[in-house]
Amino acid sequence: FRAGRATREIAAGCVWINDHIPIISEMPHGGYKASGYGNDMSTYSLEEYTNIKHVIVENTAEPRKDWHRIIFKGE
Repeated sequence: FRAGRATREIAAGCVWINDHIPIISEMPHGGYKASGYGNDMSTYSLEEYTNIKHVIVENTAEPRKDWHRIIFKGE
């Protein structure tokens, strides 16, 4: 109980209880506040360096189809 309370009161990005320096590849490894460290060593780091963009390209040389009539059967 005391260890749990201590972890809530410590302003740090990582706190170990009864262990030291366990590294898990899925666990984000980062700093706290303005320490200068990001979420390295995890899939979260990809989110830090990427932006989602959808690019849809119609590159067939065919004329456009009347898609709404195909889906709704003549409505």
